[in-house]
Amino acid sequence: MELEVLKEEARRKGSRLILAVDNPSHLSLIEKLKSLLAGVKLGTVPIISGKAENVIKKERDLYFISDMKIADIPEINSRIAEKLVEMGFRGMIFHLFPMSLEESVKLLHERGCDAIGVAMMSHRNAFIFEENFEKLIKYGITVDVDGFVVGATRPEYISRAREMTRKPILSPGIVKQGAMPGEAIRYGADFEIVGRAITESPDPVSAAEEIVKKEREVIC
Repeated sequence: MELEVLKEEARRKGSRLILAVDNPSHLSLIEKLKSLLAGVKLGTVPIISGKAENVIKKERDLYFISDMKIADIPEINSRIAEKLVEMGFRGMIFHLFPMSLEESVKLLHERGCDAIGVAMMSHRNAFIFEENFEKLIKYGITVDVDGFVVGATRPEYISRAREMTRKPILSPGIVKQGAMPGEAIRYGADFEIVGRAITESPDPVSAAEEIVKKEREVIC
């Protein structure tokens, strides 16, 4: 699959922006911002709040990604994935390090959904990821994940991932964690994930428009 639906939405809207929503109170912003978004990434708190499913059903044309960073044994991973498919998610983020994704990837592909593996996080002190980065990418390629998460705060790892694979790269850590809009794309990422810089802005629409503008400057 390799996030074909997400890529098509990006082409249609001229946007590489994925909105990250980690606070249930920010779910209402999705409707206002949807014309600017390639997709929406929902964190664990909105998902378990019980409010996410209705939003997904209402905004069924949007590409929703579950970001629960699933990291369990194969059987449990598959059960979680099945439930998230039922909720309407088209993409799901998994941790690669448990090396337990074969069943989940197969299940998601059978359902027409995407599996996305975390190869590098965006926060400081992610030393285990740094030490095992290439192993994680290689494992993800072996089990046929559809894309990778590589933090925008570590652009050298985005470049290395791009050298190793043509699969889509999604990069979080924009603005609030220090990376500038468009910078991850410049280093080889396909999408930039932005949360608080938009959701906590006094004018979320203008904030999103400015980020999309900067991304377009890099792409063009």
